[in-house]
Amino acid sequence: MTLYIDAREEGKHGWEKQLRHLGVDAKVAKNLDVDFLWECPAGLICVERKTWSDFVASFTGSGGADAGNRLIGQLVSGYKSAALKMLFLEGTMPQYVQAGGQVITADAMDDMSISLQWQHGVLVVHSMNLQHTPTRLAKLYYYTQKEDHKSLLRPVPPHPEEDIYMNERFRQRIAAMMCAPGMGEKGALLIASNTTSPAIAVNMSVEELLKVPGIGKVRASNFNEFWREW
Repeated sequence: MTLYIDAREEGKHGWEKQLRHLGVDAKVAKNLDVDFLWECPAGLICVERKTWSDFVASFTGSGGADAGNRLIGQLVSGYKSAALKMLFLEGTMPQYVQAGGQVITADAMDDMSISLQWQHGVLVVHSMNLQHTPTRLAKLYYYTQKEDHKSLLRPVPPHPEEDIYMNERFRQRIAAMMCAPGMGEKGALLIASNTTSPAIAVNMSVEELLKVPGIGKVRASNFNEFWREW
């Protein structure tokens, strides 16, 4: 099956020759919304590649007024029927990145990465550097082609038509990520169990949080303050 490379990305780095050298049936295509895409037994795979600096700029919006929305649009809205959306983060995570007049710490970058995964279902994959990316990409390409790996693309929920946020196991994973100081996983699970999406949960006001059974003033304040600062 063919791996398509966006023409702009090809023009910068010459991926086609490198991927073909690794045995991948790679071709260049114009006007893709993502950097790479291919079909596999589970469906369409979409990949966007960014350095940590580019990722921070696109996620925070410092790369332009619509940068943050553009990243989400590329990986989430652009190919809604895709089986899997991946973000390749290139290089070692730096201690900090300057973006839009701000200093973004490694902890904040890690939070951005987690948020992208659990709010939007994007799989974040790391490569050591620009030279390592084609090898990493080729391995993932071959891995997804195996019929017996099809189920691994959607471990939760078991059925694609199921609302993933309504899956009990997924809610538990979300709760573990939503923990805030003084909240605890049990408190976060209460919030996850009484909302319909992670985005709604982390943007709730103190007043709304107090309406969740089992959430008191201290937990509500801690949770609201933590996610407001983030």
